[in-house]
Amino acid sequence: PPRSTLFPYTTLFRSTFKKQVQEWKDVLLRGQDPQALQKYSAAFHQQGASVREVAGRLKESIRDERAIGLLEQFLLAHDAMMTKYDASLAAFTASGGVGQAAADALVKGQDRAPTDLIDQVVDSLSRRTVAQRQAITNSLWMFGLALALAMAAVAVVSVIVVRGITGQLHATI
Repeated sequence: PPRSTLFPYTTLFRSTFKKQVQEWKDVLLRGQDPQALQKYSAAFHQQGASVREVAGRLKESIRDERAIGLLEQFLLAHDAMMTKYDASLAAFTASGGVGQAAADALVKGQDRAPTDLIDQVVDSLSRRTVAQRQAITNSLWMFGLALALAMAAVAVVSVIVVRGITGQLHATI
């Protein structure tokens, strides 16, 4: 698909994952209140489900094998990240929302691998799109050149035919 088709998916993919990470920060910052803890942990998991949904839609819409492989790696990394975050959330909940530093330490750096994979997916798709556009541009230039040469050939043949006819008419007259 052209870039115009993939661009919304790649942008949504990145932004949804960033929102999920932000929801985790909201859990830690506002989780001392049990209602807020429930609200933000639910939002964190909802964003996680959205990330997976967007990744699935993106995967269905592309043909780039490298990007598909990277998306599959992302989904595995996201699963591993979610396992760590869920364990950290359980510890944070058990602490009554006061163990922010300990909960954060349990998941420190866990979002790096998925973030890097998102960047690689977007980069792979962008490079493929640029290559496809370049191929189309080259094809259009070749078509234009062939058309110009064909028109020049028609013009030369027309001049030769007209001169030949004109010469015969002069000879006849």
